[in-house]
Amino acid sequence: MQLNLTLQDILTIGLGIIALVSLVLTINYRKKYLKQLEINLNTRLLHEDRKKALSELYGMITDNFDNTFEIKNFLDSPESLYLPDVTRTRVVFFLDELKKYNKDDYYNLDKIKEREKYIEDGKRKIRGNIEDYLTNPNRD
Repeated sequence: MQLNLTLQDILTIGLGIIALVSLVLTINYRKKYLKQLEINLNTRLLHEDRKKALSELYGMITDNFDNTFEIKNFLDSPESLYLPDVTRTRVVFFLDELKKYNKDDYYNLDKIKEREKYIEDGKRKIRGNIEDYLTNPNRD
């Protein structure tokens, strides 16, 4: 059995093989591209959720800090899961320490001034931490 292949037959077979190889490579490239696109989109959504949670906490601390109940409720909500661990820990520690100040005597002027100073220092530190995360989203 002898094959009589002409030049045109050889070129046709070769071009068919090249077409199949380039199709496989294109599909492989598209899969990698789509996977990277999905990763980028998830990262962007995470940054947006983090930004929203940080902005909400920042508003609570800046506008209405007398109502710590609202801040505690926010920390227990699913939205607060997007807060950076450092910020979350700092706020929880601050609120725990604030409880100790609230247990002290309200009628002692020195204790009242000490409590107000502690609140202002704590708010300043937390706001600074939040502002740092909002201006540097790739910090983690």
